[in-house]
Amino acid sequence: MELVVRLLIVAAIVSLAWATGRSITRWFTAERSPNTFEAKDAGLVKGGPALIHFTTPYCHECQLAQPVLAAASKDHGMQLAHIDARDRPDLANKYKVRSTPTILLIDERGTVHRSWFKTPEVADLTAAMFAVA
Repeated sequence: MELVVRLLIVAAIVSLAWATGRSITRWFTAERSPNTFEAKDAGLVKGGPALIHFTTPYCHECQLAQPVLAAASKDHGMQLAHIDARDRPDLANKYKVRSTPTILLIDERGTVHRSWFKTPEVADLTAAMFAVA
């Protein structure tokens, strides 16, 4: 009987922790993910989908993401813009960039279809780019 009670308590704690984590994740990413991006802000040529990469010089994860994004954008014929959030705090504020890397996948109208806050997995990035292209 005592074992059953302990297991129920552990299950309740795990469920509560999972639900809390899920709520925080939804709130945090919803706040940080813009719905649209204006191509002119990144100096992009209108007419196609693009990857927008907000970075800073001291961001190690950004350095890891750059070759992945460059290869993917080249393979899919998409534009790629790197924006230094330190040099362009106006854009970082406008698009709610709170950490780097922040990577946005936009379509030709500027609608943000996906956002990542770390280096995306190649398969995930490729699937998202196919969906937008």
